[in-house]
Amino acid sequence: MNKIYLLPVLLFVCILTYTNLAFATNHSTSIFSYSLSRGYSNSYNDAIHNFSITPPIDWNPVRNIPDKISNNTIAVFSNNDKNHLATIVIFYRPISQNITDAINKYSDKDIIYSVSQELSGNGQDSKTSALKGAIDRYTDGVRVATITETNYSSDNSTSISENIMYFLNNGNQYTLILTSNPNDFDKNSVLFENSANSFLVNQTSMKNQQHMIPSWVKNNAKLWSESSISDSDFIKGIQYLISSGIMKIPQTQYGPHQSSGIPLWIKNNAKFWSEGQISDDEFVKGIQYLVSSEIIKV
Repeated sequence: MNKIYLLPVLLFVCILTYTNLAFATNHSTSIFSYSLSRGYSNSYNDAIHNFSITPPIDWNPVRNIPDKISNNTIAVFSNNDKNHLATIVIFYRPISQNITDAINKYSDKDIIYSVSQELSGNGQDSKTSALKGAIDRYTDGVRVATITETNYSSDNSTSISENIMYFLNNGNQYTLILTSNPNDFDKNSVLFENSANSFLVNQTSMKNQQHMIPSWVKNNAKLWSESSISDSDFIKGIQYLISSGIMKIPQTQYGPHQSSGIPLWIKNNAKFWSEGQISDDEFVKGIQYLVSSEIIKV
């Protein structure tokens, strides 16, 4: 359910089903202050995405993540019980400044309402409804939690999910999701929340990496350098990457004159970057030029 990424939710609520009630709290501490104060010895560490977490005892990482949940997925843990299967999935994505500003600007009620709308919907053989929601605001981000129920028409089964989303002010979002059958949900929810309390993100490392570009973008750069896609398609792709927060570029000053075309040296840079001959920073400088010349409008 990829639409869960559009907005945030957390704290584990006590809300009446189908009401607009939500619990909201403001804190003067870090979003990870509990994890830091407890000093967990984390059993699972991800240096690439800068987080650590202690999963429930006997819940093991899933090595081969199914394609249907692999988009933005960075970790999956399973209780390995075929009869009462439950999973914890962790997603990551960079978020744009627009999303961060909206979260900090809008009221708790508006955010919970927006999240509930995004989480609810119909699939090919399923219907998902948001039941509960709550929000916590911290000095370095917002944590939102919801509980959702999904009914499957194919076998008349139901699953319950607890969704915990961390929207960090530095432009990164982590989402933790527990999915369980209703009969085991209370037990699994306790285990899940204990693990969520151990979740810790190294935000210092993220600041150092905030201008890195995902490697898959290189394929687009290579195609463009070979004229397999047009200048217009390349520009639209870069605009999307910047606006969605996938590509982050330093603050850019606009030049005094607009340019009508992309210089050849930038296409050469794209080729060299796709082949690993120049660094991300050098490639970003070319994108900065396109922005400052208003060839790319952001």
